[in-house]
Amino acid sequence: MKLGTVVVTGANGQVGHTLLPVLQEQWDVIALVRSPVSLPVMEVIPDWIHSSSTQGAIAQADAVVHLAGSLKPKKGDYVGANV
Repeated sequence: MKLGTVVVTGANGQVGHTLLPVLQEQWDVIALVRSPVSLPVMEVIPDWIHSSSTQGAIAQADAVVHLAGSLKPKKGDYVGANV
C-alpha cells in the first residue's frame, strides 16, 4: 500500500533519476518535466510550467520534491534561473 502521492519537479534530472526509484517503492509519483519523456511513474506532466495539469497535481499531492533548476544557467545568473 502506497503512502500517498508525491510530485517531483525536475524528475528526469541528475538527482531525480536517482530519487524516483526510491520514491516509487512507497509513493505514487507524478513527474513534472520540461520535455516529454518516459519515466517509471504514475504520471508525467511535460512542459509543467505552462501545463494546466500542474496546479491540480500539486494540489492533490501529499508532498512535493522540488528539484527543478539549472546548474549551469546562461550568463551565470544562478538566482534568476532557479528562484
